[in-house]
Amino acid sequence: TKLESQFRLTYAMILNVARAEDLKVEDVLARSFAEFHAQKTVGNRESRLRHAVISLTRARELISKEASRDPINWTRAVVCSRAAKQLEELGERANEAIVKSRGFREALGSPGRVVLVKDDKGGF
Repeated sequence: TKLESQFRLTYAMILNVARAEDLKVEDVLARSFAEFHAQKTVGNRESRLRHAVISLTRARELISKEASRDPINWTRAVVCSRAAKQLEELGERANEAIVKSRGFREALGSPGRVVLVKDDKGGF
């Protein structure tokens, strides 16, 4: 189980810590459980961010390298990729429109009917 701190720094606590010569307010905060967990989480996030930045940099380098090798075919590939994405989005919109249509609902008939839709490859 995770230990949750109920430590709350108040003005009186700060004054008491300020009177003690051995302690600093920063030390008291750093020793609290909540601060410990917060710092631990920050470390994990920084590590994940660092890995994500490295991956993104590598991807950009590879894209640049491939684009410079064969610019004409690279441009064609980019255009085809964008067109494929647009076709996929249009297909999804068409499916939504069909399912929401009155004719489709009437064709289903009574509630509880199951409709199986096959693609051109024979899959469901």
